[in-house]
Amino acid sequence: MRLLEHEGKALFRQYGIKVPRSALANSVDEAVRFATEIGYPLILKPQLTVGGRGKEGAIIKCTTE
Repeated sequence: MRLLEHEGKALFRQYGIKVPRSALANSVDEAVRFATEIGYPLILKPQLTVGGRGKEGAIIKCTTE
């Protein structure tokens, strides 16, 4: 079974497994809004079913808006 990261986290929460705070944003505006709710620093990750996102530079650490 291939799950996106947010799907896996939802499944873990359903069974009482603790996961870091997160949100799924579908636009830049949503991402900025969630970032202010969650707080900085935070990590932006694309939701893809492939490995190597970090090696390809797709995972970004954000310290400010």
